[in-house]
Amino acid sequence: MMVEDKVGIRYGRLIVISRADNTKQGDSRWLCLCDCGKTITTKGRNLKTGGTKSCGCLADENRSESGRKKVIDRTGLRYGRLVVISRVENSVAGRVKWNCLCDCGNSKIAIASDLGSKIQSCGCLQKESRKTSRLKHGMTNSGEYHAWVGMKQRCYNKNSHAYHNYGGRGIKVCDRWLNSFENFIADMGNRPSPKHSIDRMDNDGNYEHGNCRWSTMKEQMNNVRYNRLFTIDGMTKTASELADHFGLKLSVVHNRIARDWPVEDIFKKQLTPTSRYLTVNGITKTVTEMAKDYNIDRRLVTNRLRRGWNPEMALTKNTN
Repeated sequence: MMVEDKVGIRYGRLIVISRADNTKQGDSRWLCLCDCGKTITTKGRNLKTGGTKSCGCLADENRSESGRKKVIDRTGLRYGRLVVISRVENSVAGRVKWNCLCDCGNSKIAIASDLGSKIQSCGCLQKESRKTSRLKHGMTNSGEYHAWVGMKQRCYNKNSHAYHNYGGRGIKVCDRWLNSFENFIADMGNRPSPKHSIDRMDNDGNYEHGNCRWSTMKEQMNNVRYNRLFTIDGMTKTASELADHFGLKLSVVHNRIARDWPVEDIFKKQLTPTSRYLTVNGITKTVTEMAKDYNIDRRLVTNRLRRGWNPEMALTKNTN
């Protein structure tokens, strides 16, 4: 279909300069020069129907004249650290913008409605605030800070893998520590060593001053929940003692007790992914075959075996 040549034709404030690339839908487009000096590319049918008569300046003027958009002159006004110098071109959406000078010497272009509320500087104020926040305790990357963040995650983040053992059991962080790392470190002090982590002496109590201490993994294993007596192979000993007897890592025993493993499995030697065959319910197959039978990812099973899980638990989809 032949396209009418519109070059040189006037439509409102626009004069067509040249043909532009068609739209993806195949509609013709034209490059036009507005009386205000700006250029605009628009569809041919918009020019023909009168849908487009200017670059947008006509609509701005009409809104201003009708009273729907009265522009307040803010020149010389101060908003925080900013002093308005002059008005600049409106945003694409037609919002009024101003050029401002910050007390630090930098300039800032801001939308009028944001001045004084969202924007009070060129950005230097926010940078100073963040720097001041970091300097409050200077321990953002420390083990103590990570321990403080971690205990809150365990108690309040339902997506945390440990939530069911903490927040799920009603364990909370006291009000004094909840939103103040400074209070937490003032009460707890620094860790004696990198091997120490936060421990609750009463396992059913909250994270609060008087119930928490810095302790090693072995000390934590002597906590009431994990240090109850177990009987296996005719021996009755604590979990820590049995772990030493069977040559198991305390962390492995800790993990198995937390997951409520049967006593006879808690102190079994760690299974490793180098064991090609697994025996479950009297059936012996390779790890790959077992994973396929139980519809579970083989890599997940292998990882669980590496961490000391027994075959039955390693092949269970939901272990919570």
